[in-house]
Amino acid sequence: MMVPLKRAVAFCLLRSGALSWHRARHEHRRAIVLGYHRVNDEGDPFFPALPRKVFGDQLDYLAAHYRVQPLEDVVAWLAAGAEGPPRASITIDDGYPDTLEVALPEIRRRGLPATLFLATAPPETGAPLWTDLTRWIVKHARAANVSVPALGLRAEPLGRTASRLRTLATLLGLLKTRGPAEVDGVVAELRARLDRILCR
Repeated sequence: MMVPLKRAVAFCLLRSGALSWHRARHEHRRAIVLGYHRVNDEGDPFFPALPRKVFGDQLDYLAAHYRVQPLEDVVAWLAAGAEGPPRASITIDDGYPDTLEVALPEIRRRGLPATLFLATAPPETGAPLWTDLTRWIVKHARAANVSVPALGLRAEPLGRTASRLRTLATLLGLLKTRGPAEVDGVVAELRARLDRILCR
């Protein structure tokens, strides 16, 4: 009952112009920066991505309601006092293949600028990002559970997809609070104990 009601309210707000009034009133001298990672239709829950259509719809909304500019221009605009209508910037992190294959064509089709923050280690070393390696290991592990004493994890389940995803979220959340050396050590340990399939 609540989901249809929320959709109806959102539709009414969009059609009434209330959002445009709110934007004009509250986004004066403000900018938004959208950060994207993966954009594809693969539907792999272990490597979540924004579907291509949703990405395209968001770009259309930005183009219709904001002055979309390169990130450095928006930063300069803010530093100069942010006069005029609100600005927006599109950024993409890491540089997965779908950035070139999916996201870039959608951005170019609309003539919008975007900024790529490329993770340089994968192209330089051929190794995946530690986050992707951890996702791969948890997705394909054959063990029933995983323990990582260094992170305070004991016997986290690796059964069905839902439990693997919960364990993965816990692992990534904890690892993101640790330094590079500790992360590398934990991921190497996980790989040695759990990874039975060659990472691609």
